[in-house]
Amino acid sequence: MSHRSGIFRRPRYATYLKKCGGNIPTLRSPLGNFMDERDAAIREKLNSMKDTSGEVKQLEEQAAAVMKAAKVEISAALNKMKKETQVEVEEKLAEGRKKIEAELQKALASLKKQKEETVKALDSQIAALSQEIVNKVLSV
Repeated sequence: MSHRSGIFRRPRYATYLKKCGGNIPTLRSPLGNFMDERDAAIREKLNSMKDTSGEVKQLEEQAAAVMKAAKVEISAALNKMKKETQVEVEEKLAEGRKKIEAELQKALASLKKQKEETVKALDSQIAALSQEIVNKVLSV
């Protein structure tokens, strides 16, 4: 099908548009008026879409700013919670240390008392054994 006819002759149409500067001359007929109105409506929609794309870009920038602010706020809240948790942990550790230290002092005091009692018991047993040894040596 190398035969070209009718609207499929694009090279001539393109040449025509170049001669007209891209503007199609309007026809003063009902069809021409319809086409002009349709063309104007299409251009208006395209222009409004361009305007809308600006709004979309502005909304995207606002959303990015809100997200950035939210990230900063969340980061600050996390840091605050970390500090509060760290303070609580340090307080509990100090409490635990005091409790363990008190129990250790109590256990050391108990051991010291037991040591003194053991030493006293040994002293009395040593005295009794010494006396017994002396009695056996003298009785022999």
